[in-house]
Amino acid sequence: VRSVSVRLRLASLTGRPVHDMRVDRVQGAAADLVAQLRSLVAEAAGAHAPGTPIAAVAVGISGAWDARARRVLAAPNLPGLEGEDLEAALREGLGDLVVGGLVVLDNDINLAALGEQACGAARGVADFYYVSLGSGVGGAAVLDGRLRRGSHGLTGELGYLPVGPAGASVPLESVVGRRCLERWVVERRGPRVGDGRAAHEDVDVFALLEDGDEELCEHVAKHVAIALAGVVVAVDPELIVLGGGIGRQSETWSARVRRHLAALVPVVPEVVPTRVGRDAALVGAVAHAGELGRANMVAHRLGRA
Repeated sequence: VRSVSVRLRLASLTGRPVHDMRVDRVQGAAADLVAQLRSLVAEAAGAHAPGTPIAAVAVGISGAWDARARRVLAAPNLPGLEGEDLEAALREGLGDLVVGGLVVLDNDINLAALGEQACGAARGVADFYYVSLGSGVGGAAVLDGRLRRGSHGLTGELGYLPVGPAGASVPLESVVGRRCLERWVVERRGPRVGDGRAAHEDVDVFALLEDGDEELCEHVAKHVAIALAGVVVAVDPELIVLGGGIGRQSETWSARVRRHLAALVPVVPEVVPTRVGRDAALVGAVAHAGELGRANMVAHRLGRA
């Protein structure tokens, strides 16, 4: 569930995709979103797996889920959900469609990390960190093979890490988020057109990074490396996976980040782009739901025996 869209994937218990769909997200309160998701799940299952029980549903949001306090937080792009016990609302709204009412909620970047672990760049790696660089900045840590969420679901949220000198530091997301980079480019080079649009709307930072724009690449890589240095000394990952629209650019981009990181920490982990790409959160949601769903179906059958 993103700020303006919802993506859904129906899959078998073994993870084989059956059906994908993408729709505009209904804008409103949590109840409106739950009603939309119920309709989508029922439609997909009814059309592509009629008569087959739904073993589990995993929902990812572009915000943190505090499982202890039962609330959504740090979700500026989902204002109608902030502070809500969305997981309880989802279970109430979708539970009758799912065996045992098994519906779980998580942060979409956490799910993306699980996607890399299941069939991407981090497959077989016990300790790794996934960072998403795109419209915003997010991250997730997997240690000893397990996703770590922390006390409030904020483990790995790199976008909040301050960068810059003491007294003038700013959150990383306000430096390397897409909109901030667009403005940064315009400030240095000026807009290319004068048709009344905001100047930053004429800048495609993803294209500039892909083309290897030296000034922009160095600006982003340097600041990302400074933030990642904190991750390296805090959790000591074997691998860092770069995802998101900026992060997944190329091996050359990953090498650039690693070069800056090498100047900051004593041991440098491998730094690679995502192998799952833009579907990482979907793939992770399927892997997570599949693991939970298999156990759920066994428990359900044993309970009936």
